[in-house]
Amino acid sequence: MQPIRTPVCGTVYPEKVRLRSPILYKSSDRCFHANPWTGQAFLRPVRSRSNLHIGKGVRVTRVLVEPDGPGGGGRAVGVQYVRGRRARAVRARKEVILCAGTIGSPHLLLLSGIGPAAHLRDHGIAVLRDLPGVGLNLQDHVAMGGLAFLVNESVALVESRMQRPRYALEYALRGTGPMTLPGGAEALAFLQSPLAEAEAALAASSGPARKRSRRADVELVFGPGALPGDTGGSIRRSINLDEDFWRRVYGAVAGRDAWNAVPILLRPRSRGALRLRSANPFHWPRLHANYFQDPRDLQVLVHAIKM
Repeated sequence: MQPIRTPVCGTVYPEKVRLRSPILYKSSDRCFHANPWTGQAFLRPVRSRSNLHIGKGVRVTRVLVEPDGPGGGGRAVGVQYVRGRRARAVRARKEVILCAGTIGSPHLLLLSGIGPAAHLRDHGIAVLRDLPGVGLNLQDHVAMGGLAFLVNESVALVESRMQRPRYALEYALRGTGPMTLPGGAEALAFLQSPLAEAEAALAASSGPARKRSRRADVELVFGPGALPGDTGGSIRRSINLDEDFWRRVYGAVAGRDAWNAVPILLRPRSRGALRLRSANPFHWPRLHANYFQDPRDLQVLVHAIKM
């Protein structure tokens, strides 16, 4: 594998690392990193490949399947999509790879006639393959936000302070200052709740050859800011937090420096489901999250908040 030398700072990266590495910028005689957005990191370096076409403004509506015979089933041969209000189709010479995500992939399978037969017929979709499991086993990492811990120094992210032009200039020219702080997470911790510890001990005691599991079931995400610093409302608007609620809970400490800790369930036991709203591919599916259907999830999250 030939290494690639970046045009700035003379840094050498192996090719397989280049796509996932922060972009290097140069200011005077020093270098600093800036995390790229997804398209910049993964698409731009490969978009000139002759065997790759990236379509913008495209919405795939179903997978095209050629039936094998009277017994049902079939082989995926392409996709149908809409672009500019026109329905089009593209066929594959070898294979179709479905990677539309946790929500998009089962949604497309259902629209294509692959899923629970009764549910598909309810929406007037011809059944290509009766697969009851499509859309089931939906799992989500439930998190509890809102914890805030005040500090007495000006070291956290406070929106009113971050809007000062000098901070943007300092970051652009020297790569220093408060804008170098990661907005989402500055530190992570992976822990076992008392419930997981008890279950691991019980499993280990069931046989002499079994080792006690150390798998974490709780993640703590520590951030360099918190809701008291959301003086402009950008965070609470993004998470649909009621303005009156924010003022009642955080109004007395609004504008204060604070950091936050967000406990997250790593191994939820509750299971949800995705179902069609209609046969129209532009109608979002129905999500039945079933959060805390298993009471152990709530028990673990309460333990995580107290950690």
